[in-house]
Amino acid sequence: MSFPSAHLLRSGLSMIGIDALVVDGAGSDSALDFHNCDARDVVVSVALRRYNAATVRAVELAAAVGMKCIAITDDTLSPTATRSEIALVAATTRTEFFQSTTSVTALVSALVTACSVARPERSKTKLAALESHWTQAQTFFQD
Repeated sequence: MSFPSAHLLRSGLSMIGIDALVVDGAGSDSALDFHNCDARDVVVSVALRRYNAATVRAVELAAAVGMKCIAITDDTLSPTATRSEIALVAATTRTEFFQSTTSVTALVSALVTACSVARPERSKTKLAALESHWTQAQTFFQD
């Protein structure tokens, strides 16, 4: 969950009106983060080879409180995939020091798009409100 893709997922979901929280391994307490969660909630983990123990534990804790678990990972047998109801597997290329996460970013984008399509009116309303906010705040440069 400590990948930039996790933050991309949170911001994408937030833009379409879905409350989302990034549970980052560093300094996070999943037991506290999940204490008010139940079967109506979903945890999406992002974990690639050399799987972070805190991410695996977060998936286990989420399942223990009844949350649905979706794993975005690089192997159907990864520890997050085997602990989740759904595993979205992304092919990654790895060199000694670098792992490409382009496919993970594409999966995150597809997941946000699917969520927006599931409730199109809410998504349109939230995106229109966000565009209005950005215009008022002059967020983006215009000549």
